[in-house]
Amino acid sequence: MTIIKTQNLDFAYSKDDFILKGLNLQVEQGSIYGFLGPNGSGKTTTIRLLLGLLPSANNNIQLFEQNLQDNRISILSKTGSLIEQPSLYEQLSGFDNIEITRRIRNVDKNRIDKVLELVSLTKASQKKVKEYSLGMKQRLGLAIALLSEPELLILDEPVNGLDPNGMIEIRELLLKLNKENGITIFLSSHLLSEIEKIVTHLGVLNRGKLVFQGKYSDLKELQHRSATIHIETSNNQKASEIIYTKFQASSSQNSHLTVPYKDKEQVAAICKLLIENNIDIYKMQLQDNDLENIFLEITKN
Repeated sequence: MTIIKTQNLDFAYSKDDFILKGLNLQVEQGSIYGFLGPNGSGKTTTIRLLLGLLPSANNNIQLFEQNLQDNRISILSKTGSLIEQPSLYEQLSGFDNIEITRRIRNVDKNRIDKVLELVSLTKASQKKVKEYSLGMKQRLGLAIALLSEPELLILDEPVNGLDPNGMIEIRELLLKLNKENGITIFLSSHLLSEIEKIVTHLGVLNRGKLVFQGKYSDLKELQHRSATIHIETSNNQKASEIIYTKFQASSSQNSHLTVPYKDKEQVAAICKLLIENNIDIYKMQLQDNDLENIFLEITKN
């Protein structure tokens, strides 16, 4: 099942000033979909449209294979969300904050203890929220989003502003919700280094356009294809000429050679070739292109 689908989704806050341009999202059931993009690329606007908080004139958003405009109540009853930082009553306890939403949504009271346990806040449930750390507040916001046992969780920058421990807490919680509870998770972020640890699928948004969409393994393949081998030898100039005759590719730097990486057999062949020509190898290192650099490359003009 496709949990989220948009077809040529456009959106503008004012005439001819389009925030989104022809957005075609596809989020599969059971996935953790990372929605990435620089600040101001349209991520939060997209999420507000998916939740019906902004109007979509073209009626081209589907959740759970149903049209959002015509089935908003039934769709949102199966959807939990957290947009940026949660709105909480600081003077009340964590338990009471959840109780307010429980009454509004008419959820069974036993559900409170279950969501508190899910987010590891049972012991802190009677503490006032003003005494919570930022990470605890984020987990409390998630507890509120999980009250109605959603099948889909939509999160906007869930780790923004958190320290490393807070990021780890949220990451482990999201993985648990996905694996143990089967919840499909759609989360936006501009922090690729953190998101890459949990996602199964990715969409990269830039200036309102989707410039990459696919499995995380697809992006890893881009990383693999951009990898290079750095080689230091006793005679880099001669080594470069020898490698070029065999592989048609090498560039000589001051201290090392750079060769586009193909596979491990290529590495073995280069070693053998250099040794046969009496060139000593001081260093041979595979240099992967950092995923953040690939992200920057994808979002260039």
